[in-house]
Amino acid sequence: MKIEEAIVYVLASSGYGMKTEQIAREINDRGLFTRWDKKPVVGKYPVITLCGSTRFKEQFLEAQKRLTLGGYIGSSTRSEIEYAKKNGKEVRYLEE
Repeated sequence: MKIEEAIVYVLASSGYGMKTEQIAREINDRGLFTRWDKKPVVGKYPVITLCGSTRFKEQFLEAQKRLTLGGYIGSSTRSEIEYAKKNGKEVRYLEE
């Protein structure tokens, strides 16, 4: 399994957002990916971006649906909502 596949697998199976340290721990604990130097995967990065691949589109859409409908709101979206409310814009949610 490639590292990208391991990341998608962990995120899709978790059902919620995760910090990179949590993703790395899950990958190592489950033995999903082995680095060439046999060292554990580290999660010292502030953001992981998997771009340019349509191989995982369905998994991303499913994870996104679970996160969004599960009430998860990331910090960026949260700040956009606060900005909209401060400026008198209506904010609607799919579920409360």
